[in-house]
Formats: sequence, C-alpha cells, structure tokens
Amino acid sequence: MTIVMNHVTRINGAGSSAPKMVLNDVSMAFPEGRTMGILSVRGMGKSSLIRVLAGVLPTTYGQVLRRGLVSFPIGSFGWMHRHMSGRENMRFIARIYNLEPRPIVDFVGDVSGLGPSYDQPVASYSGEKRARLAFSASYAIPFDIYLADEFMIGGPPPFRDLCRTLVRERQRNATFILATRSPALVRLFCDNAAVLHEGQIIQYASVRDAVSEHARLVEAHIDSKPDGMPTPDPGFWSEETTHAA
Repeated sequence: MTIVMNHVTRINGAGSSAPKMVLNDVSMAFPEGRTMGILSVRGMGKSSLIRVLAGVLPTTYGQVLRRGLVSFPIGSFGWMHRHMSGRENMRFIARIYNLEPRPIVDFVGDVSGLGPSYDQPVASYSGEKRARLAFSASYAIPFDIYLADEFMIGGPPPFRDLCRTLVRERQRNATFILATRSPALVRLFCDNAAVLHEGQIIQYASVRDAVSEHARLVEAHIDSKPDGMPTPDPGFWSEETTHAA
C-alpha cells in the first residue's frame, strides 16, 4: 500500500499576484512498507505536500494515486469537534472510516490516559490533553499509509515514549511519509530520505546523504536572510530536545 505521484504540480495562490510553486512536475512512488522522511527548509511547502498527498489540496496538474487507507496528519487537531467529548469525537472518526467504534474508542481511552476528561468537551482540554487525544487517535485506526507533517510523536515525555512504541508497532505493517525540518526525527524513524527544495523532491541513497544536503540548504537559507538572521527555532523538534526525549 503506497502513494504514487504522476507529474504532480501544485501552485499555491494560483491566479493571485504572488503564486508559489510547491511541486513542479514531480513523479515518484513512495516505498511500500517503509518510512520516508522528506526534509525541507522553512517555506518550501512541506505542509502543502502532505495536504496534497492526503487529498486535502488538489493538484494544479498531475495525479496522485492512493493505494490503501490514508491517515489524516499524525497529531493534527483539525478534525476535533470542540463541543463534543473526546469519546464522542472518536465515535465520529470511526464512523467516517466505516469502522466499528468500540475498539477505536477503547484504544484511545486506554492509551491517552485522559480518564474522566475523555467524557468532557474537547473545548475544555488543556494543550497537553488535546495532544494526548490527537496522537492516540492517529494510531488507533489501522491505516495502510500514515502521513506526518513535522510530528510523529508528541505530548509530555512519558506519553511521548508510548507514542514512539506505537510508531514502531505500526511501521511493521504500514507505509509512513514524514515531511519535516528535523534531521533528528528523520534519523530516528526513517529508512529512506529525500529533500524537498524549490518544487522538486530529490531522493538520496541514504538518510545520511539527505541529512547532509539538508544541512547545506539550511546554511544557504540562513545566509540569504538580511544580516544573517537565523531561521526561527523549530521548537519541540530541535536537535537538543529530540535527543533529550
């Protein structure tokens, strides 16, 4: 089960005064049953790429073929209904994918550790509780293809460790596609890697080669800013915090 891109072009803001080409005639098949990391510097369109692969954004030209059940972006909050409880949200998601709700609801209840909050409106959740619900939901459904925009694990450290275990379990039977700015995350989880830059996705023979090219592009990106202004800190997925997790 995988995703294939056939001569895909995506132009954000097509028809506007400032269109941006995110993908320029890209053709590639993502390795089935493997984890592909796609590195990019800020502003190259990694989020748009994931949304195109998911079918949320249409291609401007070309075609994306999806073979298997494709996830929503791992850890995303966009699907949550704020005025429904966590449990009600999971029943809703299960029905969208035409799955029996009970196993999904029970899985998230056990993994998230939300306790009584599971039956309270999501609008009342703290950021940590929303993260627990979002990441638990991402791995509750047996997707064939998991899509990740920056994050594959999240939440407080003990829960993050549990997420890491869930990723390893799902990797045995599924394809993962991760678009990120974090070399550390790619080194941790990916067995194939590529770089997204100026509309092209270039695959490399090894993760190390892709990370090296990304480092070169990051340096060039920093040097191109006025007065050598550094790229904003990537936050949670900086090298230091990733290795400390």
